[in-house]
Amino acid sequence: MTSAAERILEDVLSLPEEARRVVAEHLLGTIPREDPEAVAQAWTDEALRRAGALERGEVEAVTVRTENQVRPRLATLRELRAGLMVGAEGAFDAVAALVTYDRARQACGMSGSKAGTE
Repeated sequence: MTSAAERILEDVLSLPEEARRVVAEHLLGTIPREDPEAVAQAWTDEALRRAGALERGEVEAVTVRTENQVRPRLATLRELRAGLMVGAEGAFDAVAALVTYDRARQACGMSGSKAGTE
């Protein structure tokens, strides 16, 4: 970005929210829109590239879990991590929490261990 553009950006960012919104809308209106057919073709090309890489064995497929399966597990991980950050009382509690955390990570398909070396 040029120094002139940096100064303009700094000035615009100092404006009130509504004024920034107006400036942003005007700026976005000056940028040409993507051709929908070109975008569709780009996605098709990418899908074919990925499929080819999979068929050639350059990448491996992974299973995708539904949001309903993953979200509760992530919430559990966050709760466990928050508990560890606050600090468990006693060494036994801390180790038990780490083991539980590792098991939850594995259940979510996450690699690495927080209790041992990663």
